[in-house]
Amino acid sequence: LRTSDFGDDKDRVLVKAGGDNTYFASDIAYHDAQLRRGFSRLINVWGDDQHGYIPRVRAGLQATGHDPKALDVILVQMVNVLRDGKPGPMSKRSGSFVTLREVLDEVGRDAARVVFCMRRPDAQLDFDLELVKRKTLDNPVVYMQYGHARLCAILRKAAAAGVALPPYDPARVPTLVEKLALPEEREIMKRLQFYPEALLACAR
Repeated sequence: LRTSDFGDDKDRVLVKAGGDNTYFASDIAYHDAQLRRGFSRLINVWGDDQHGYIPRVRAGLQATGHDPKALDVILVQMVNVLRDGKPGPMSKRSGSFVTLREVLDEVGRDAARVVFCMRRPDAQLDFDLELVKRKTLDNPVVYMQYGHARLCAILRKAAAAGVALPPYDPARVPTLVEKLALPEEREIMKRLQFYPEALLACAR
């Protein structure tokens, strides 16, 4: 395939001399099929060592009549799986790497989500299985659950005392801010103002 016509540094082989397709041919066919099915954005999660493959696949998309910008690749670093701070493979099948399924089976979905969301995809991550399972506040998962439980308790006590939360009114915010005296309170309010934008960014 003459991908050099579409920005690739050289042309790419689709069929080997023995008649077998290359991985590249399968990738082009797969992405082509996804776009023909009506999807407009293809999000791929690849290892960081695959960054050189991105121009090749985009060139293949363009060669097959698609917008190369439809491909959105998220590059991720390898995750180091630890036990009590020490590296150690957990996989019974291979003895050398751990699958996401094994991690989910051991620590649960919520814990895994929290740990993965605490780092950028392209940042190195040490995933300590024992720390995530520990029921102490040094575990970020438990700390978040504790914060959520405290907030729910405040709402329950307010409801029991007949205190209703006022509806949100942007016009009242300046008046409410004036009641805050501590620097920490004002800092929290400033950060809360970015919550809608942060939520929208996460959704995107």
